[in-house]
Amino acid sequence: MITRYYEIDSTDISSGVKISKVVIDGSPRPTEELLINGTVMQVPMSLLPPKQSLHFNIIFSYVLNKGSHIRGGEVAGGAWFLAYFFPRISVYDVIDGWDMNPYICGLTEFYNDFCNFKVGVTVPNKFILWKN
Repeated sequence: MITRYYEIDSTDISSGVKISKVVIDGSPRPTEELLINGTVMQVPMSLLPPKQSLHFNIIFSYVLNKGSHIRGGEVAGGAWFLAYFFPRISVYDVIDGWDMNPYICGLTEFYNDFCNFKVGVTVPNKFILWKN
């Protein structure tokens, strides 16, 4: 059961984001190892030493909402938008460690770090894409 702070149209309830591949520094990870609880996914791995970095490549898919458009979906007939629905790496801070709070809001911001993203979007042939 997923808890939300807002109501969504019952036709928009789905299995959500589907993770099909996770690659860390060029090494694929079996998706069976992923620990997913609601909106929180853990990837078992060795510790990352201080001042070091990792490169994550996450291949996923998600069907946009049609009736509920909190962070993405159809906002008018044939007009859709995408915002904050994609997988993100959790924040690690020296006080609390990894932020394991689930994403249950929709209208407020959430605790996250800045990241660089390369994104590919697949749409039907007659759609037009634009970005801000």
